[in-house]
Amino acid sequence: MLAALRADYGAAGKGALFEVMQSALARDAAHFGYADVGAALGLSENAMKKAVARLRVKYRETLQREIADTLSNPADAENELRALMTAFA
Repeated sequence: MLAALRADYGAAGKGALFEVMQSALARDAAHFGYADVGAALGLSENAMKKAVARLRVKYRETLQREIADTLSNPADAENELRALMTAFA
């Protein structure tokens, strides 16, 4: 799944951005230094936060599609995703 996101970002010329942002997807994302990472990439802290938020949305959508592909009724994917997130909380 991360490979698909990496490929999408790479195809858009944002591979370096993805490599830096992927750590913001982890549970320990509270320690992600938006200002420092953004500055290193030439982005403001606010722009970095927006980029990470977009990555999280894409990650959730990708995960939901992956889950849907495993179900006999893909409409159940949202419930399965909620259950998965609860299990990891």
